[in-house]
Amino acid sequence: MNIEFKVRKGARTSATKAQVYGERLLQLTEQAAAEDRLLSPHEVVEDARSPESPLHSHFEWDDSIAAESHRCWQARQLIRDIVFIIDENDRPKQEINALFHVEIPNADGSKREGYVSYEQVSNSESLRWQVITKARGELLDWRNRYDALRKAFSDVFAAIDSLPLDS
Repeated sequence: MNIEFKVRKGARTSATKAQVYGERLLQLTEQAAAEDRLLSPHEVVEDARSPESPLHSHFEWDDSIAAESHRCWQARQLIRDIVFIIDENDRPKQEINALFHVEIPNADGSKREGYVSYEQVSNSESLRWQVITKARGELLDWRNRYDALRKAFSDVFAAIDSLPLDS
């Protein structure tokens, strides 16, 4: 069976190497299954250590660069994990993201990207639209990822499909 591999929209993985990476990951998964195991991220890294592995080029092998990259990943995770609670008397408590990732265009056509507060998003129509558009895209991505389970998620799919495209 021939399987075509691609990277998902927004992925940081090389689109040109998606087929090679996908085939190797599938091979590693099948090896683990043959041994009645599940593939772990650690095993993927171990396989990639070899310069002969098709996965080798995906990883940063300079430990000082990799450590800094990992700390940045931890910072992004921290930013995603922190929420604040809105406690209004007439509504149940709500958890709200404290920060949102946005892109802001520069005059020269380039973009700055980073995080802004909930208040900044609430007070800016362009930032609010950007966050809403991203959220809608994430819902559609989720829907596409779980399309094979359409029957189990029929009510959720119907709600996603009923979202206006441009509000």
